[in-house]
Amino acid sequence: MSAAVLAVCLALLAALLFAAASAAQQSVAEGVPHERGQGLAFVRSLVAQPRWWVGVLGDGGGYAAQAAALSVGSLLLVSPLLVASLLFALPISAALTRRPLTRRNVLLAGALTAALAVFLLVGHPDEGLASAPLRRWLIALIPAAAAAAACAWAANCVTGPRRALLLGTATGVLFGVCAPLTKAVAAVASDTILDVPLAWQTWVLAVAGAAGFFLQQLAFQSGDISTSLPALTVAEPLVAALCGAVVFDERLQVCGAGWALVAACVLVMVAATAGLARSQAANG
Repeated sequence: MSAAVLAVCLALLAALLFAAASAAQQSVAEGVPHERGQGLAFVRSLVAQPRWWVGVLGDGGGYAAQAAALSVGSLLLVSPLLVASLLFALPISAALTRRPLTRRNVLLAGALTAALAVFLLVGHPDEGLASAPLRRWLIALIPAAAAAAACAWAANCVTGPRRALLLGTATGVLFGVCAPLTKAVAAVASDTILDVPLAWQTWVLAVAGAAGFFLQQLAFQSGDISTSLPALTVAEPLVAALCGAVVFDERLQVCGAGWALVAACVLVMVAATAGLARSQAANG
């Protein structure tokens, strides 16, 4: 089996596991009363539910599969495939919550997933650098951290679907940063695993992952998965791709009409995400 085929299989497995985990965690988090929706009270409410722990195991398995995929494939190859988690998660969530999934939402989710995949595939950055200096990392990480913090802060000022949308976006930004960090840690581990605890990327990855995981639970509590997950699914691979360009010097291989296709995909992604959010607001 070639490295590319193995990366594809592992990325699809990760997408399926992430989808099942998201649906399980959302079905638990959405049932937590808002008076217990912050801090330790919220965490205690989650950890008391066995279904939430099933979701945690799914996240762990999905992350392991993603890390394995990134160790043999590029960010460009792995990131578009992870958007399949959106199509997996919506029907799983509908089954767990006994909430019907409308045909319109299915079509919007399909359009969103297709547009994002085409956007990343048409852009097709090259492999770039195997490692990068700290300066490149800071150029990518500081704006990403600021964007995630701004979305999380704004989420405290709104409620319902808009809160879920903002928290989903913040989660996606943090998880998007985790992808290149995971690739960097995997590269360190390939040399000698003893160096992994000494690498600064390991600790930044732990902080970003933990913060993203907590915001994800808050997003699931704030509204239906058809609101929070599309925002997360758009932000994560886009941030990962941008980090690939900034940190690893990957470049878009687009010319001529390809730029028009990329622009069209961006418009479709924005419209599909907004459509899913409006649909949830109307139902809520």
